[in-house]
Amino acid sequence: MIDSAIATPERGLRETKRRETGHRIALAALRLTAEHGFDGFTVDELAASAGVSRRTFFNYFPTKEDALFNDPETPSAELRARFLSGGPSGNLIEDLVALLIDSTPDGLDVERLRLFRQIVETEHRLITLFRKRIAARSEELAELVAEREHLDRTAPRVQLAVDLVGSVTGRSFQRFADEHNGASFADLMAQNLSIARDLLG
Repeated sequence: MIDSAIATPERGLRETKRRETGHRIALAALRLTAEHGFDGFTVDELAASAGVSRRTFFNYFPTKEDALFNDPETPSAELRARFLSGGPSGNLIEDLVALLIDSTPDGLDVERLRLFRQIVETEHRLITLFRKRIAARSEELAELVAEREHLDRTAPRVQLAVDLVGSVTGRSFQRFADEHNGASFADLMAQNLSIARDLLG
């Protein structure tokens, strides 16, 4: 009996194509927002700019807002299991950083990050929406940390771990988007984590 869950070249190709299409839609949303403002274009215009149909757009994103923010991928079941079992290093902070790095898509797009930073600085109402999404992401990570540490979600250890790694991640994204940066996102995460360790003594 053939296991339908086994990866195949065809399945891998479909997944690659799907990621590329999602990337193209998200980038089009950023460019149109930078040029016309978030309310300055319709979903139909966004779909046309990305070279997809309206129906295809909604297969990827429920709203323009979702396409614009294009939230990071949720950690896979395999990565979650690794983290919850105490891996890969046994150190909570290092493992939380590893979870975020390994959940970040390959080929992180600098242009998208720069456009996003530009948009958030000019479209002030998007700042509130962005903060809500960051809060939701932090809540997901806190649940994982709480489960791993066998603590309540509100425990200071849980909250501080997520806050610390959130600061390291935010600073790494900022540096990654800098026009003079030549380091990978993973390297920047490692560098900023090292700085945090030094500061905490």
